[in-house]
Amino acid sequence: MDSVVTIVWLMLIGIGVAVVCHWYSRTFPGKLVRKLLEIDATSPETAVSLETLHCRMTPPLRLALREGGALQDLVISLPSEDGGTLYYLSPDRRDKAQAKYRKEGSGFLPVLLAIIGLLLFGLLFQSLYPALSEWAHGYLGID
Repeated sequence: MDSVVTIVWLMLIGIGVAVVCHWYSRTFPGKLVRKLLEIDATSPETAVSLETLHCRMTPPLRLALREGGALQDLVISLPSEDGGTLYYLSPDRRDKAQAKYRKEGSGFLPVLLAIIGLLLFGLLFQSLYPALSEWAHGYLGID
C-alpha cells in the first residue's frame, strides 16, 4: 500500500476516534452535568446524591469523576452524613459546564453514519488513488 493511502487511512481513523470520544463525552459524563445544572447545584449547600438525580455510578461516570477524568474540574464531590457522596458543580466553572454540556450529545445513529462515511471515503480514496497518482505523474511530470 502506498504511504499516501496509509496516511489518509490513519487520518480517517483519528477522525473516527475523535467522533466517538466526542459522543462519549457528551452522552455519559454530560448527563450528570446537565442534571446538576438543571437543579442549580453549585455549592456544598445545594449538593445532591446520584440517587436524587436518578443517576447510577456507571463505569464511564466513575472514570469521568476520578482524578484526571473529564469532570474532575467541573464536578466536586463531598461525603454526606449518611456515608454516601454528594455532588455539585464548581461555581467558578459553571459557565464552562453550560457551554460544554448544555445540549445532550448526538444520538448513536449520527455517530454510526459518520463512521460509515469515513470508511466509504477511505475506500473510495484507496480505489481512486492509483489512477490519480498515475495521472499526476504523466500529466504534471511529478515523480
